[in-house]
Amino acid sequence: MAEETNRQKWIRGKSVLELGCGLGLLGIVAAKCGARTVVLTDLPHCLPPVLHNLQVNGFAADAMETKFEKNIHVRKLYWGDPLDMAAVQKLEKTYDLVILSEVFHWPGLDILEDDTRIPLLNTLLAMTHPGSVVLLAYKHRVRSLFVRFARFFSVEYGCRTLGEKKVC
Repeated sequence: MAEETNRQKWIRGKSVLELGCGLGLLGIVAAKCGARTVVLTDLPHCLPPVLHNLQVNGFAADAMETKFEKNIHVRKLYWGDPLDMAAVQKLEKTYDLVILSEVFHWPGLDILEDDTRIPLLNTLLAMTHPGSVVLLAYKHRVRSLFVRFARFFSVEYGCRTLGEKKVC
């Protein structure tokens, strides 16, 4: 997904939100591609490596390490939590691009269970506008899970070749 993000010139000048950013790679790539605003979100215990990776990649931080140069921000976000969502929406009311990569791979997590699906759906609805693009990257570990997700959200999906890899 980082390769694809890097190729996309349409990211320049856009607002980007990464949900479940992990190490922050996609957000870093989006920032380097000229995104207007990048907000990297994850659970609180996942954020220290993100802060480190931003600094290693040359982005200087403010004293609180929540705002980096080039309008890169790091925030905790529990999907569906009104206070966390309000903090993210203070930066941008809605986002042009929302990225989710490998957020469904946790053991025992069923994205279609109400306690997971509804907070994610509420977060996506609150953070997007009618022209927003949501990019979801997911390795097909359990194909039935992704097919159920796609059907539930009425998502079209297909395979593309990224570099030498076929991605579905």
